[in-house]
Amino acid sequence: STLYGTALLKGRVSLAGRFDALTLQGNLTLRGGSSLYYIYKDASLTANNSLDDVVTFVDFNAPPTSMKATTQIRPTDNFAMNLNVTIEPTVQLEVLLGASGENYSILQGGGNLNIQYIPAVGLRLSGRYTVMSGELQMNVPLLHVHSMTIRSGSTVQWSGNALNPMLAVIIEDQIRTSVTIDDIPQTVLFLTGISLSNTLEHLGIQFTLSAPENASMQ
Repeated sequence: STLYGTALLKGRVSLAGRFDALTLQGNLTLRGGSSLYYIYKDASLTANNSLDDVVTFVDFNAPPTSMKATTQIRPTDNFAMNLNVTIEPTVQLEVLLGASGENYSILQGGGNLNIQYIPAVGLRLSGRYTVMSGELQMNVPLLHVHSMTIRSGSTVQWSGNALNPMLAVIIEDQIRTSVTIDDIPQTVLFLTGISLSNTLEHLGIQFTLSAPENASMQ
């Protein structure tokens, strides 16, 4: 996966301690006008992040035919981090679901997050991200490329586990079609939706259908 873009940052971060026992802490604000692009290539998440090949030492004085590289894993047992991150509501995030760019999601929103790394526990994330506006485009079978809206006010909330947030997200689409009511053809606006709730590991999915402009059909 790849993350790139333009990030406008404001804040203060301090790094203290010996080189083998560092502590990183501070406050950062991701300011409006920032645009981030994340290419999510893999189909599944994994919590096991290998630290292999973080540091590679090569003997440049050795003959080319016998040059060997050795890998040293940098220890993280003595590293601690505590960062408060504020995301301003006008920050835009585009997530490409695959390298082709055919499926993607564009989000604009903000929130307050606390990122901690505790040596005995690992990475911890807490806080809430609120969507101000969003769009989801997916290549759906039979419907082909289809665009849907992420309802403003949808939230993603973390309470420790960075890979298992609590979701309160509603994805909607508007469809106008002809319906016969009391033998009279009418054009009705249907609002279809998918409501995501609970945690990511125990995801709740509800399909919704309403006709907000037609009381009889509703």
